[in-house]
Amino acid sequence: MNIFKSVKEAVSVKDAASFYGIKVNRNGMCICPFHNDRNPSMKVDHRFHCFGCQEDGDVIDFVGKLFSLKPLEAARKLADDFHIRTENLDTPLGIKKRMNSTERIMSAKIREERDFKELTDYAISVICDFHRYWWKVREAELPDRDGEWSDLFCTAVENINLATEWLKVLENGEEDEKRELLNHICN
Repeated sequence: MNIFKSVKEAVSVKDAASFYGIKVNRNGMCICPFHNDRNPSMKVDHRFHCFGCQEDGDVIDFVGKLFSLKPLEAARKLADDFHIRTENLDTPLGIKKRMNSTERIMSAKIREERDFKELTDYAISVICDFHRYWWKVREAELPDRDGEWSDLFCTAVENINLATEWLKVLENGEEDEKRELLNHICN
């Protein structure tokens, strides 16, 4: 089974029109998005037909026209938006789509970069929170009820210089420095 057949079996034009923000009435009529329409002149069901501009077709034609996409791009958009599994489907030429090694490497690299950025952002937020806490407690300079400084304050005082250095590296350092620091912090 190919992607076109799977999408057409899974999604009607009525479902797609509603999903993409076009109001469809009980009779399956809607205002045509392809011409300046004031009154509902398009009938949508498993196919669509506009009685005003004469546009006609299936769900892939509809989405292709709506978003200015080629048929394969429209089918992929529908598959993505409606969560239709396509990894085992044949392409229109009957050849299974396989990700070549370069695509796999690039995909892994993109995931790694995204994960690295998320980890860096998280570390920066934690260190900034640490700084805010340190300054807040420092301003108060009050011991707890027993006359003792809190463990958090003592830890903050002991580590404020280290946290400041880490923050500088994470905000302004080279990527290698950031990776080395994050490996050190996480291990």
